[in-house]
Parts: sequence; structure tokens; C-alpha cells
Amino acid sequence: MVDIALFKDFPEEEVVLQKFRRALRKKDQESLDELIEGAQQFTLQAPLINNTTAIERLLLLMLIAEHRKTQQLEVQIEHLTERVDQLTERIEKLTKPGPPEQDKS
Repeated sequence: MVDIALFKDFPEEEVVLQKFRRALRKKDQESLDELIEGAQQFTLQAPLINNTTAIERLLLLMLIAEHRKTQQLEVQIEHLTERVDQLTERIEKLTKPGPPEQDKS
């Protein structure tokens, strides 16, 4: 189990989360651990979220971390799509019937 610094002031909630985690299948435990690890990067900012429970803080920070990952993946997909388009265009030029085009460079 990942050490959850966000729960240092909420030991009862940490116990509940640990029980929940143990009830999960191994693969789901690993997924939960990864989500918690993503949230850990915001440990310093977490106390600034006033009037919330540790679980609410954890969920908000997990959401931010996952959104950041999603944005990175969207950028990667955009770059890969551009590259596929470029390669498709080159393939179409190379497989076009008729005399080959002269290289203009």
C-alpha cells in the first residue's frame, strides 16, 4: 500500500481506505495505488483545500493528476496523427501510377 501523507490528520479515513483496498482484486489494488501515487505530488497543496475530508482531497488530487496525464496523451496523439498523415501522403506519392515525380529539393 502506498503511504498516504494526505491522511496524516485523518487516521480513521485511512483505515477505511485500507480496508477498501484490501477488498479489491490485485489488479484493482495496483490501479488504486497508481492513482494515489499521482495524487501524492500535490501533498503540499492539499492542506489548502479547507473544509474537506482526506478522501475528498485525495479524489480531487487524483482527478487533477489524471487530467494532466490525459492532456499529455492528447498531445502525443496529435503528434502521432500528424506523423501518420505525413507518411500516408508520402506513400500515396510513391505508389501513384505514372512517371515518378522529380525531387524538387
